[in-house]
Amino acid sequence: MSFKLVNSIEEANAITHDGVFHADEVFATALLSMIAEVRLIRTRSVKAEEKPEDVIMYDIGGRYSVWDKVFDHHQKDFSLTHEDGTKLSSFGMLWYLYGRFALCDVYGCPTRYIELAFNDINNRLVKWIDGRDNGQLPQSEELTLSSVISNFNAQWNEGQEDDNERFTIAVNTAYAILEGLMKSVVAQYEAVDIVEDKIAETEGKVLNLGSYIAHWQTVILKSKNPKASELLYCTYKGKDESVCITAVPPSLEEMTKQRKPFPKEWAGLSGEKLEAAAGIKGLKFCHAGRFFMSVDSEEVAEEVFKKIL
Repeated sequence: MSFKLVNSIEEANAITHDGVFHADEVFATALLSMIAEVRLIRTRSVKAEEKPEDVIMYDIGGRYSVWDKVFDHHQKDFSLTHEDGTKLSSFGMLWYLYGRFALCDVYGCPTRYIELAFNDINNRLVKWIDGRDNGQLPQSEELTLSSVISNFNAQWNEGQEDDNERFTIAVNTAYAILEGLMKSVVAQYEAVDIVEDKIAETEGKVLNLGSYIAHWQTVILKSKNPKASELLYCTYKGKDESVCITAVPPSLEEMTKQRKPFPKEWAGLSGEKLEAAAGIKGLKFCHAGRFFMSVDSEEVAEEVFKKIL
């Protein structure tokens, strides 16, 4: 992250408004700081036509122009929207312009998955920030990301001290959220090829990943390989060299269920009690939900499968 607030237009390469801040310009600032060094001045005293050509202005300026680096959405004639009709805010405009670059060049998303990852983040995060800022979403008593960011503003009973420190905290928070989501999505798509190869190599009802790979359930449930529909369990090494066994869910809509749960007699047991109930040595734990268990070794896992398959 490369971001700092400056006090003069001569130092700045980015401009947004001062005063009360919102999630759209906060997340926009976080995004820009992923791909460049951002020296931001928060002011309303600079007009779009007066700013230096190489300075980007967002959430103020009264117009939208990629050529002039002005990204405002408050003007009456602004009409850019997401596919579902949600109007873009400053965050959405900059996401469409720079999001793919950040995913590919900063977080290493494979080129073949760029559009999928871009749309995933757009649908899960960006358009909700945009919709909330444009007043297209109903007010909610539950916390939203927009309200979380807004809460960093000074409250009515806290005085009117300089808010730049609060803005910086909000940007750091937004950066962590956006970075975490981008890394998660990139990891998800990187997992696709690895898990698909494992599925292709598998014969039977157990997928052995070797080591843990996040999002493996999603890959199995979305796979077009007919072998995937036959899988009941997945195994991988735990942190303590134990072997973890997880039951495969039946569908993306039923992720809390299992195609074949572990026996109900094993549910919630551990150690000697679990071994006695199963008649197998080397068992460590079986979750009460019957979707996960851990055992001492791959050999013990094989004994489990002989018992339940």
